[in-house]
Amino acid sequence: MEKRAEYDLNAAIADLRAEQARIEAATDRMSSVTGSAVSKDRAVTATVDSQGRLVELKLAAERYRRIAPAELAASIVATVRQAQDDAFREATSMLSGLMPDGLGLPLSGDLDLAAMFDAAVTAATVTSQEGTDDNA
Repeated sequence: MEKRAEYDLNAAIADLRAEQARIEAATDRMSSVTGSAVSKDRAVTATVDSQGRLVELKLAAERYRRIAPAELAASIVATVRQAQDDAFREATSMLSGLMPDGLGLPLSGDLDLAAMFDAAVTAATVTSQEGTDDNA
């Protein structure tokens, strides 16, 4: 029985590492994600990178000149936030379906895959050893 438990654990670890590789590939693709938004009045267009940093801001040639400064500033802030939301949705959709149920995505964007999988392997090892101890 001990041999079977060891084999199952090794197979589970191999499956976990294969899943880790798939997730790492997806996170590599995420680095190219951008988000864009256009203000309701089409005076402002914003584009952000995968980290939500503003990489491009366009103001419509004459349209923005007719807007009060405070209104223009508010429009820029709102449009950048919409672009950030767009980039976040795109990035998280790349990972949906890859993450195990209940694991979830970190809201901060800090994703340490190696630590996550090492913790999962440790938990699986402890669980397997407890099952072997119970059979002894």
